Amino acid sequence: MSQEKELIIKLSIAGDELVIEWYDGKESRLYSHWLRDHCQMPTSIDADNGQRLFSVVNIPQETYIEKAYKDEKGNVCVRFQPENHLSVFSQSWLRKNCYDLNLHFDDRSEKQKHLWQKDSFKAGLPFINYESMCNDENVKLDALRLVRDVGFFVLESVPTIKGQVLKVISELGYTRETNYGALFEVRTEVNPNNLA
Repeated sequence: MSQEKELIIKLSIAGDELVIEWYDGKESRLYSHWLRDHCQMPTSIDADNGQRLFSVVNIPQETYIEKAYKDEKGNVCVRFQPENHLSVFSQSWLRKNCYDLNLHFDDRSEKQKHLWQKDSFKAGLPFINYESMCNDENVKLDALRLVRDVGFFVLESVPTIKGQVLKVISELGYTRETNYGALFEVRTEVNPNNLA
């Protein structure tokens, strides 16, 4: 890697995190397991196709950052224990993929979640009328936002006819068919002969 623009002013380790002070005054805290999971080294990622060469479940639970420093090319080197594994990240990659500075990168991040509290539904559960959702794009958008922000909504006044669930799904997304078809009934059996 060639010398790149200095984006990082200071690196430090605080508990389970790598703390990065950026050139623009912002600070990032990256968890050791996240960094180890995103290692870009040839032992972790196939250079030809980008495929990961290890499973996240094989990262030791007690993983921690022993040392973090910039090499002569400006790359950030992180030594993980107990594996004694060295990961090297470009400063630009860290900035681009830094989850606490790039919420637009993944709006499902921890900071965007609204966890339910005892008073979350004082006004009642979120209800959406099926006919309204099908005929009004704004209502459909409200429904999708409820799924994103709250995790669910109650769809009311849905016709109770065979196959209706597929019509409901088609209003919000697509059906991913399996080898059992688009719709199948799962039955509980003592000695099942399938994975359903």
